[in-house]
Amino acid sequence: MEGRVVRRLWRWLGETLLRLPRLWLERSRSRTALRRLDERMLKDIGVSKQSVEWEVRKPFWRD
Repeated sequence: MEGRVVRRLWRWLGETLLRLPRLWLERSRSRTALRRLDERMLKDIGVSKQSVEWEVRKPFWRD
């Protein structure tokens, strides 16, 4: 029983470590795209310039 738990833990850890770089890249790209939107586009989607500024200043690892 204990060995099964350890294997599951290692599998979960490995899968998580493989997903993280993809997630970080996706966040970085999304924030870059958001930064490129002009005032009109931001108004269309209901986002303020201040919200964008706050979002794009976040490090890639922070949600």
